[in-house]
Amino acid sequence: MHADQYAATPIAAPAAPAWPPAVASVLGATGLGLLVWLSVSSLLLPAPGGQLQSLAALRMGAICLALLLAVFALPALLWPTARRAPGRGRGLLACGLALLAGGAMLGTQVHPLPGATLPVALVTGLCALAAIAALAVAGDAHGAPAGLRLPTRLAVGLLAGAAVLFALIALRWPGDGIGTGPLPSLLVLGAAVGALLLAGWHRDGGLRRSGRWLALVLLVLLPWLLAMLLHVVPGWAAAVWPLVAGSVLAGALLEQRLGLAPTPAHRAAAQ
Repeated sequence: MHADQYAATPIAAPAAPAWPPAVASVLGATGLGLLVWLSVSSLLLPAPGGQLQSLAALRMGAICLALLLAVFALPALLWPTARRAPGRGRGLLACGLALLAGGAMLGTQVHPLPGATLPVALVTGLCALAAIAALAVAGDAHGAPAGLRLPTRLAVGLLAGAAVLFALIALRWPGDGIGTGPLPSLLVLGAAVGALLLAGWHRDGGLRRSGRWLALVLLVLLPWLLAMLLHVVPGWAAAVWPLVAGSVLAGALLEQRLGLAPTPAHRAAAQ
């Protein structure tokens, strides 16, 4: 054998990451985003009473679901390919603090403590945002370009958390159906996600790369169309908002996979 035979052998490009870290990252970011919105609602409505008291069970159920989903951020940050991410330890700490603070926020719903609700909700929201940022950095460790990855992951996490919250409200609201009430929030969050995705993809093949059109449709366009359908049939809120949440989660998972997969430039550099 000749020495040039070894030199001509190309180095294999890194394979696309497995599904488990992508699923764990999306579920974790969704739970953390839901914790952010629940902490905001606790800041705005720290001590519900009267008619709002009937929403206590809804809020407690939402906090429990948020904590359950947020736990998935831990295996996403502990996945072997994420161990190269800078600040992973701080991300695990932020995630742990968000879970502890979320548990404390749940406790204040069961046993209200004067003066405790606001600081607990504030700490929960800040730690949840920091944990979503850590998930974004962990995603970059797989070889995805940094660019707008951090603000995009924050926006997608907040959109997914909001969509799940709207679905919970539609299913468990004690009064009349919510109808199109959350539509303005969905429009703003979806517009932010769409703009960040398009900006991030602009110098990396744009929408020509496989799967990007579908991710944009699932994350932004289809949820908008479903929510606007309620202007025609407002009684379908209990069915439409869970479909909106499902579409957003599917789009978030697809976008996560597209973001974690090696880019053509990355493959060329590896050869």
